[in-house]
Amino acid sequence: MKALLIVLVFVVVLVVGVGFYQKWFSVATTNADGNPGITFSADPAKIEGDKKAAQEKLHDLRGPAKDQTAAPSDEKDNDKIATPAQPPRD
Repeated sequence: MKALLIVLVFVVVLVVGVGFYQKWFSVATTNADGNPGITFSADPAKIEGDKKAAQEKLHDLRGPAKDQTAAPSDEKDNDKIATPAQPPRD
């Protein structure tokens, strides 16, 4: 149970760190009317844009593999049946 909690905390710290690096999250300080404050904000439009860009890159990486797969040939050799190999004659 303790290991699960450690992994969960690690994942949260990792997501927050990547979020600040990618400018998904921001922290600002305010001093309105002599009262200091901290504002934490998230930019959902930036998160969604980065998500779509990552999906497109992933699709581009998978794309060439699909293009290189062998397509069925249009030749009429498909009706030929392979015969089993004959054992060597003595």
